Amino acid sequence: MRGGADIDNLSSARRRRYDATCAVFADAALSTSAREGLAIVDQAIADVAAGKVSDAEVASFMMW
Repeated sequence: MRGGADIDNLSSARRRRYDATCAVFADAALSTSAREGLAIVDQAIADVAAGKVSDAEVASFMMW
């Protein structure tokens, strides 16, 4: 469990958003320091688990 997110209990739709968001933020993290990258990914996980990230937001990130 990272960033307070319990990913085992996410609905399938929210899990797909979680996976997509993590992939996007992991890509972004490659261009930052390891500590900054980990903070980005941890925050993304927490935001998705809390329902703060919409499908539209994930889609816009995927367009990078």
